[in-house]
Amino acid sequence: MSSTSDNDTIQSLLHRFLGGCDKSFSDIYTLLVDDLYVYGVSFDISEEVVEDIIQDIFCYLYLNKKKFSQVTNLKSYLFRSLKNRILDTYKKKPCIPFEDALGNELTFSLKVSVEDNYIQDESKQLLEKQINKMLECLN
Repeated sequence: MSSTSDNDTIQSLLHRFLGGCDKSFSDIYTLLVDDLYVYGVSFDISEEVVEDIIQDIFCYLYLNKKKFSQVTNLKSYLFRSLKNRILDTYKKKPCIPFEDALGNELTFSLKVSVEDNYIQDESKQLLEKQINKMLECLN
């Protein structure tokens, strides 16, 4: 399934869920849970924590569905939410410096994944659309 078609399907399911169809919520979960899980464990965090965070995100969606009526890309929103919650989890952990055998502090680099780029591009496009709408209102 192409990304655009996938997003259209997810948005259609979201619309039905917001209209009261709980099966659509289940379908959204089924479509996205595996991708969210793979993305989450790529942060080198325990599988159990990733599963808990995904469950929390979907519980929030279910319990606060009225807040999601303005979400134009649920998939992007859920990936961004997962990333933010994982980063929040990292912030709560005590920072332990790593040293090599000689006592030199080791540095590391973070990898930017394809999903990170996808989320950033989608967020940028959404922001550009909102800015253009505002500019049109001013004209």
